[in-house]
Amino acid sequence: MDNFEESEQIEEEENLPLQPSSKRKYLLIGVITALTVLIGGGILLLLMQKEVPSQVPEVTSSDAITQDETADWQTYHNEEFGFEVKYPLDLSQLLEDPVKISKDNIFTARVTKEPNPNITGPNSVDQGFFIRVFEKDNRTLESFFDDHSNLFFPLSNGSLISLTRDKDSLVTVLNKDQRTIAEANMVGLFDGDSIIVAVYSFYRLNDTTFNQILSTFRFIDEKESLKIDSNVVWGRQVSVLRRDCPSGQAECVSSVMKQNNASEEAIEFFIQTGWFADDFQEYGMVDLITLVTPWRVNSNNDYMLVNERSSFIIIESEVSGDLSEKIENYQLLSSVFPEYTLWGTDNWFIEQRDQSFLFGFDIKDERGCHACSSGYIAIIAFQFDSTGNYEGMEMLQIKDKTNL
Repeated sequence: MDNFEESEQIEEEENLPLQPSSKRKYLLIGVITALTVLIGGGILLLLMQKEVPSQVPEVTSSDAITQDETADWQTYHNEEFGFEVKYPLDLSQLLEDPVKISKDNIFTARVTKEPNPNITGPNSVDQGFFIRVFEKDNRTLESFFDDHSNLFFPLSNGSLISLTRDKDSLVTVLNKDQRTIAEANMVGLFDGDSIIVAVYSFYRLNDTTFNQILSTFRFIDEKESLKIDSNVVWGRQVSVLRRDCPSGQAECVSSVMKQNNASEEAIEFFIQTGWFADDFQEYGMVDLITLVTPWRVNSNNDYMLVNERSSFIIIESEVSGDLSEKIENYQLLSSVFPEYTLWGTDNWFIEQRDQSFLFGFDIKDERGCHACSSGYIAIIAFQFDSTGNYEGMEMLQIKDKTNL
């Protein structure tokens, strides 16, 4: 009887509810276990996603394509000396001037407004600029200006107040407070291979307008002597060159192209560019050529943009070097991905928009792999004015590939 009662008492004790202290103990153990799992999993997830951010907001340039104030200007194109410059429509009088102001002055032209019929003498034309071409004779722009400053400003009593160097040009400004009616107040000097071109204002031409005129001056690339149109297309047959001319030697390539009915224009196109034209698409003032070569290891294709004067750019070549200096709004990339860079060979044409051609570029992460994709692309506009002159590049967007 006593044993039965003792067994019954033990059984009742086992069925008693847990005391509060025991509950808190087990609850605390459960919370610690859950936190350990969560923290450990979070650290592992961060380590796995460290290389590429999981979400980056789409970044867009506020002013996608800027307005070109010189877009509808006229262009003075000088084939003999290889340069061109744009000027406003109201400067409609273009004359080649027989007057030479020095022995090395080999060409002169002037662009002015139409003379006022009610006024005679120099005041009948109050706005315009001169273009003078000089033999270079191995001189620098600075030494040339020192030798010729009296020729540019013959009636001036003013003093030189600034001398600004920018790449291959030099701009000078005189003290305007002391200038006379027939005096120039600014001159731009441009450094060619064998010539120096001076562009200088006279009378009362607005300084802002003249600075815009100077900004449009450019020497014409020698390669523009090649006429680039649909006749240069031959690229669909380049497979034979990989077999017959494995080293790409020019004489071999020219011979094989002739045997395979390539035009003279297509052969010359290869000689001057190193590429073959696979396709030619007309867009107006600027056209698009798809390029191909059989000898490269990774990407065998690229694009060329060419205007009516056969002046061209090759997309891959433009997207090289210090891109922060060459591409407007490049900070859209560098501010988000400072370790990443554009990969010039991974590009594709998207569309033409106004005077611009939009291309996509793969963005590479070069920290651990030279050609590893970051998962993002850049949209870049190659911009031209209304006459087909190339103006430069602008980054428009950074986009996540998964959202395309």
